[in-house]
Amino acid sequence: MPESESKGSPAEMSEAAAALGIFTRPSATFAALARKPTWWLPFVAGLLVSAVFSFVMTDKMDYDASMRQAIEKRAAKSGQSMPAAEMEKSVDTAVEMQRKMAPYYPTIGAAGYSFFFFLIALVLAFSASAFGAEAKIPVYLAVYSHAQIPLVIRSIYGTIRLLSAADGSLTFEQLGRIGTIGPALFLSPSSPATLLALASSLDLGVLATLGLVVLGFRRLPSLSRASAAGVPIALYGLFVLIRVCWAALFG
Repeated sequence: MPESESKGSPAEMSEAAAALGIFTRPSATFAALARKPTWWLPFVAGLLVSAVFSFVMTDKMDYDASMRQAIEKRAAKSGQSMPAAEMEKSVDTAVEMQRKMAPYYPTIGAAGYSFFFFLIALVLAFSASAFGAEAKIPVYLAVYSHAQIPLVIRSIYGTIRLLSAADGSLTFEQLGRIGTIGPALFLSPSSPATLLALASSLDLGVLATLGLVVLGFRRLPSLSRASAAGVPIALYGLFVLIRVCWAALFG
């Protein structure tokens, strides 16, 4: 009997087994997902972690310092000096707005995660299809949802670190690096924005997800091995370029 039809084979993987299989036998797992796609478990896990992180964040933020840093940076970038009284007024207004938005952060976090999850999956689907892949949208959702499990784990790690932080102790810059596992850890927050953006793009979770997407693409019908590697890597390179350019312009 062929392996794919035997008991406990990849074709009969449960949702939990598929999530675990990403780490134990990723190639066979993606092969099973290409035949029988499922994507809801990693997606829901990421959704919940995003909401929990955003909820915990509301008590850990130092809104005054965060808004002051943002306003000072914007003023320095524009080359304009701001009178002390105007600075304080701007900070107070921004802090008040942030505190009003705080109860909605979990919803915003979950919505943001959902938006980018489906956006990335659709970009992957369009790009792979352009190079000859023959697969339906649920297959791409399955590939990406399981490939991004390292990012979910990184978010869990960031949430644990966030829980251990003192209330009102973190700025937005510190918050953005709290779950980082990579070269950005060794950079000072005062480093050039472009360097920080580049280092953050080399995060271990991001690179692991990229590698898993390549493995998943190799299991897509009618997609060559060269395209299976080239398409995700090219999209990742475009993502890094956009991120660095954005940091240069607005960082």
